Amino acid sequence: MAGRHLSLDTSLTAKAVEALLDFTQKKKKADKSKLIEEADPVMVLMSVKKIPDKQKLKPITIKLPHSLHRDEDAKVCLFVKDPQRKVKDMVEEAGITTVDTVMGISKLRDRYKQYEDKRKLSNSFDLFLADDAIYPLLPRLLGKAFVKAKRQPIPVNFNTKGGNGSKEKLAKVIQTARDSTCYYPGWGACSNVRVGRTDFEQGELVQNIDTVVSAMVEHIPKKWANVQSIHIKTHDSIALPIYNALPDAVMQIKDTKKQVKVQKNKEASIKQEPAAKSKPAAAASKAKALASKKVAPKKTKAKAS
Repeated sequence: MAGRHLSLDTSLTAKAVEALLDFTQKKKKADKSKLIEEADPVMVLMSVKKIPDKQKLKPITIKLPHSLHRDEDAKVCLFVKDPQRKVKDMVEEAGITTVDTVMGISKLRDRYKQYEDKRKLSNSFDLFLADDAIYPLLPRLLGKAFVKAKRQPIPVNFNTKGGNGSKEKLAKVIQTARDSTCYYPGWGACSNVRVGRTDFEQGELVQNIDTVVSAMVEHIPKKWANVQSIHIKTHDSIALPIYNALPDAVMQIKDTKKQVKVQKNKEASIKQEPAAKSKPAAAASKAKALASKKVAPKKTKAKAS
């Protein structure tokens, strides 16, 4: 069963993407209240049969064939350990123009204490990155505001010791993070991952979906055997299915019914066999009873002489 389904049906995915984009276009034409049209994020929703035992704090980064942040206007914030000046200097010396703000952990802790402050921060940037060294501290510091807005930072692994190697590495990891999406395994029976936007071409979304689903399956127990269903949707559309598996409960019920039927047939055959065998014995017993009922001949007494 584990190897029964190894990939998505690309034709079915393409049809679902086409229907989703068509729905988005019709909705935009019907809704004329918005002066500026914004592209909606497209998500992949995967439901699993068994939730992994351990919840992972750090997400799994999945590099996409078509980046979610292809335009240079995307605003990026980078969270780093103190002192933040070291990374700022590295960013400037490396000529990295895709990072707008470098923020140290102490600045984040001191300036963004209230929920409203965190909410405003989450809406101020298109993408958040964070140094691996401080990533475990961020869920408590960023709070629910970032989770609700789905703006959790993408972890990046780099050192800040200086040198050309570090500058090149920083530029590479930042570009890779910009071209990636995040998957959080073990956070529930259903996981959602951003795979694109509604202004993407159909073929681009299909390729991103196939890449993301393959990566997600590789990080769940039992791989495809543990996948219950996969859907795609936007924030206000219905979920369109691109994969569905027969629930294990249904399979178990079918197997149980089959076993019960076989067991009943066995029991019926066992009951019939003694009955068939008892017929000759009953006949013999009946014949013996009839024979015993026959009157024996009376003995005549001898007369006295």
